[in-house]
Amino acid sequence: MKFVVAFLLVVALGVGAWFMMSPKPLQADFIIIAASEVDTLDPQKANWMTDFRVIECLYEPLLGISTSTMELEPATASKWEISDDGLTYTFHIRPEAKWSNGDPVTAEDDIYAWQRCLLPDFGSSYSSLHMHIKGAKAFYDQRTKDLEAYAEQIKALKDKKVEKIPTPQEVWEATQKHWNETVGLKAVNPATLEVTLERPLAYFLEIVAFGTYAPVHKKSVEPTVKIDETGRVEISPNYFSNPATAITNGAYVLKARSFKEHTLLAANPHYWDRANMGNESILIRVIKDEKTQLLEYRAGNAHWLPDIPTSSSMAADLVGQRDAGKRNDVHLQLGAGTYFYHFNCQPTVRGEKNPMADPRVRRALSMAIDRQTIVEKVTRLKQPVARTMTPENVGIKGYVPPAEAGVLFDPTAAKALLAEAGFPDGKGFPQGFKIMYNTDAGHEFVAQQIQQDWDKILGVKFALEGVEKNKAMEMRRGHDFAVSRGGWYGDYRDPTTFLEQFLTGDGHNDAAWSNARFDELYHQAVAETDPVKRLALLREAETIMLTEAPIAPIYQYLHLDIYDKNVVQNLNTNTWNYRQLHLVKVKKAE
Repeated sequence: MKFVVAFLLVVALGVGAWFMMSPKPLQADFIIIAASEVDTLDPQKANWMTDFRVIECLYEPLLGISTSTMELEPATASKWEISDDGLTYTFHIRPEAKWSNGDPVTAEDDIYAWQRCLLPDFGSSYSSLHMHIKGAKAFYDQRTKDLEAYAEQIKALKDKKVEKIPTPQEVWEATQKHWNETVGLKAVNPATLEVTLERPLAYFLEIVAFGTYAPVHKKSVEPTVKIDETGRVEISPNYFSNPATAITNGAYVLKARSFKEHTLLAANPHYWDRANMGNESILIRVIKDEKTQLLEYRAGNAHWLPDIPTSSSMAADLVGQRDAGKRNDVHLQLGAGTYFYHFNCQPTVRGEKNPMADPRVRRALSMAIDRQTIVEKVTRLKQPVARTMTPENVGIKGYVPPAEAGVLFDPTAAKALLAEAGFPDGKGFPQGFKIMYNTDAGHEFVAQQIQQDWDKILGVKFALEGVEKNKAMEMRRGHDFAVSRGGWYGDYRDPTTFLEQFLTGDGHNDAAWSNARFDELYHQAVAETDPVKRLALLREAETIMLTEAPIAPIYQYLHLDIYDKNVVQNLNTNTWNYRQLHLVKVKKAE
């Protein structure tokens, strides 16, 4: 996201921070500098890692993942049982689990939140994670059809073809009736949630620990619901971003916000594990420029910099200082994520015939990317070059990504394949297509290198199109690009977290790629209970995707964090970016 950030005069006060721009000074035990503002604090609508980093502090799902053991552990639920057939999960919400206003967390709060993900009205990109629940997909599809049908009824009424149609409220009531009759979610009692799945799912508990499965406070959210004239349900995003209205069940409450400047979190007095919290408050400051971030960090005005981009030259300089023994606060580790480029697979792009609709063109373009040069001379961090979407060596047990199906840098083969597709030496390839990237984190330098590779090797010319973060996401979701930078960190420890986005019509399928055999294999894998057969099916599916090349994997992510382990304790940074910031202790200066 592109920000204009005023220089802040910050005076260190203990381990807190005093903002001269604020009417009252803000203090915090643990201070983080984020590179961008959150897009939303709604757990069911979040997409960005920066969003979930804050949401995880405010809302707690039934389960969590320990950053010290990397194992699933009880969170809002104290225990759970799984039926012998693997279809029914029963979660018992701990009696001490409370909302920030003192209300008990109930099974209905979870059901209400999960329903929000399954309403196409809200456009949640993570709705697919909830469709493993019995009847959930049928409900989603029926709601979609009902809204489309209602739009036709409205048109018929306007055209005076009918005299009367249902009211928006009646449409909503029919949806609720269908939900109650169809979806396998049941509040056995206020503290017991029963979940029935369509079929056994090996990683269901992993996704229950993900932020989009967090509950929301039904009693306070429901009154904000409005049904518009099209029959769609809408909730004002101000509920979640306003400290005066947001009621949370996590370790913190939203204390104060100043857009594009800072977010202050204070300990939730009703949090069930309050006694084990390592800090009383967290302050997230928003500073886009990494040089300014470092200046503030060196001045003692921040404790953790998690967003230094590894595609920028500064990252390599910092690692070089660490390797030379000049810094002990630079931490670099393998990440469970892949940096890649999307190819738009639709027949046309912005009204023009799209050569990238041909998998031979996509594969040729991918073969013509000199990834080794990118990681050695552009980022200079020597990230592992990626040939697959699912990263290697990140702890996905039993899964070996099909690297043989991916491509290596091969100019000769790339030229031959492009010629086979009808563009020898780039002749006849349409002009005016662009490489789109978001204008932060050094992505323009990678884009420039790829632009040069394609021009020099294939004779294909692409312009560069840099846009701010939210605009880039909007364009990708709308398939309004030819080629676009992309990146994905796994949300849970299973190959499906990387492969699901390539399903036809998935909310994250930015490339608009569709392959019936891929879809079939994926769904077979989800239904397969034998773990070896399941992973084999997913491997076959990923092989098909890599062969058709809707994306060009570039490199596997590395995490770069700046913090002093002698000062910041229990942060436990890890490959999967799991966080438990309420456990962090900051040692006070002596």
